[in-house]
Amino acid sequence: MKKLTLFLFSLFLWGGYLLNNKDINFTYLTKSTNHKTQTIQELKSISIPMKQGVLSAHSSSTISLNNDYLLSVFFAGSKEGAKDVAIYASIYQGTNYLEPFALITREKLMKDSKEYIKKIGNPTLVKTDNKIHLFVVGVSFGGWANSKIYHYISSIDTIDFKFQKVLHLSPFANISNLVRANAIYVNLDKEFGFLLPIYHELANKYPLALVFNNSGELLKIKKLTNAKDLFQPSVVAINDKLALFAFRSSKSANYDFYTMTCDNLLNCNDLTKTNLKNYDNSINLFKVNNDIFLLFNSDKDGSRNTLSLAIMKDYNDFHRILDIDKGKEMSYASVFISDNKAHITYTHNRDFIQYKQFLFNKKD
Repeated sequence: MKKLTLFLFSLFLWGGYLLNNKDINFTYLTKSTNHKTQTIQELKSISIPMKQGVLSAHSSSTISLNNDYLLSVFFAGSKEGAKDVAIYASIYQGTNYLEPFALITREKLMKDSKEYIKKIGNPTLVKTDNKIHLFVVGVSFGGWANSKIYHYISSIDTIDFKFQKVLHLSPFANISNLVRANAIYVNLDKEFGFLLPIYHELANKYPLALVFNNSGELLKIKKLTNAKDLFQPSVVAINDKLALFAFRSSKSANYDFYTMTCDNLLNCNDLTKTNLKNYDNSINLFKVNNDIFLLFNSDKDGSRNTLSLAIMKDYNDFHRILDIDKGKEMSYASVFISDNKAHITYTHNRDFIQYKQFLFNKKD
């Protein structure tokens, strides 16, 4: 009787999970242009100021508020994983960043979620209409492989994030789900929404895609590939029916850098091995004009000393065109695109978050 009860309960859990895997009608939202990039010009380079006494910062995400105003978030504290780490936010006012303020503390996430939180990190922002979605990684026990993703929403006018829910992405323990890279927008039947790339780390590392509507309702969960140890995905829309994913690669995957295309039902083609290596480092794809670019660590020794920019010539062919920055650690780059400008934030030696703005000039 006990075994039958457990079996029926497991069927119930899996049934709820599979509801989020039904086919939904969406297309990728992307600007149509024939323009290619002629030159790339650095316009600004600004360090986001650190709050007094906060020694370390990592893993940023940036969106636009309006006009020249940007909102950047990151996690910071004495060191990664420490109990004093909080999610901080800083507003860019067109010329400089204001002093950061604590947005989500470990104590606040505990109170909101009614769960014990050991450590927090990896904030990711998504803007929809007049709302800002904030996804935060939290851990209750052990390391990052035992994490969950927590969802907050704020009005774009107030920057006052209200807790929504912990994302229920697994039918049993619902752990080992993390978020890192930017979302892309999708066009649903009657509204816009977004696709958020996430990943699983426990035992086997693999990428997933989540599809949400504007209100933040989770509509679909899809595991993208059965390949092992490709994770922390980044995604960019190629056209309205096709998206390109790329992945961080671990040692057991031979540090090979792969891309993969998926249609608007998230049916994916085979992995494509590229000419680059990825030495277990975060990457970020983005599109400007009609070109797809890659932010990546280009050091051949596997370090994170050099943050570089490459242009994609084909799904298996990336050409390094310039170095964004060099130092002890230049990593976890995030990018927001406004017209033909790229607003890039990244970890600078774990000391602070650096902001750079680049103009991608079009060919006539």
